[in-house]
Amino acid sequence: MPKIKPLQDLRGIAILMVVLYHSGSHFTDLVSHGNNGILLFFMISGFIITSAHDKDRGIGDFWVFMRKRVSRIHFPYIPVALLFIVMFLISGKGAEYHHDPVNIIRNLLLIQDPNESIHPYSWTLVFEMFYYLCFGILFILLRKGVLPFALALALPPIVYFLNGGEDTRNLITSFYNLYFLFGVLLAYAIKKYNFRAPISLVVVLFLVFLVFPFLTNSQPLILLSTITFFYAYINLDINIKVLEKIGDASYTIYLSHAVILTLGKYVINDELLRFVVLFTLSIVFGYLYFLLTEKKLTNIGRTLLCLNSPGGNTNKLLHRIKPR
Repeated sequence: MPKIKPLQDLRGIAILMVVLYHSGSHFTDLVSHGNNGILLFFMISGFIITSAHDKDRGIGDFWVFMRKRVSRIHFPYIPVALLFIVMFLISGKGAEYHHDPVNIIRNLLLIQDPNESIHPYSWTLVFEMFYYLCFGILFILLRKGVLPFALALALPPIVYFLNGGEDTRNLITSFYNLYFLFGVLLAYAIKKYNFRAPISLVVVLFLVFLVFPFLTNSQPLILLSTITFFYAYINLDINIKVLEKIGDASYTIYLSHAVILTLGKYVINDELLRFVVLFTLSIVFGYLYFLLTEKKLTNIGRTLLCLNSPGGNTNKLLHRIKPR
């Protein structure tokens, strides 16, 4: 996949929004909708895997795709998840599900009920793995194309929403699924309908994206504002180096900032000071975690899952029965 530099900027924007929200939502309303950075992450995920894996076909490619996703998502996550598990076991705090052995195992595998996540933000990773599985089965394994994939991902949340249901973390009916779906669709759109986006337009659309959640609770309108901002930004000719660097480390920042915030709330009493210190430490510590461990942990995963061995990206037996 040719590198689209603005994507890393978008990751940087998304993680800054999320960390601002988690570290300061109790202090100021100005960051109370920063969690919408999660929606941006879902859209980015749909865009990237479609751009990188749209040509993959059959059982062999499906198997390689899922192993890549597991090595990328699970292995940097497991040390942080284990830290939270130990913290709850030692302290005795938390709900019953924090101490349930079956739920602990499910959390390590990222197949838990999103509402019973021990790492407080790992529920989003459950959604990510659900998306990858849906994409892998319908796009790579069965090659059913966009329409069946769109129906499978979009119909349940749309029906649920039209019947008056509130947005939930239910994997099947959550409105979040549409963000991943539109990321997939935008990956196709940019191949045919790209344009040079003026910076002034991108700035306006970014402001709309930030402000809309304060003005309306309409999920479709918030989705629309995210789509237009995303599509305009990836058509930029430039990217911002600071955002790119933060975007590179966005996953480890996301994983580790939960530890900083959990421990920091017991140390700093002043709300403003806590907000500034925890936000800064979250970014710095997450970036260090990225530099020191992310590649190593991902490579360990790739080795254990036979992706780094000779021929590790293929499976001759499976490829023999791959549809032509």
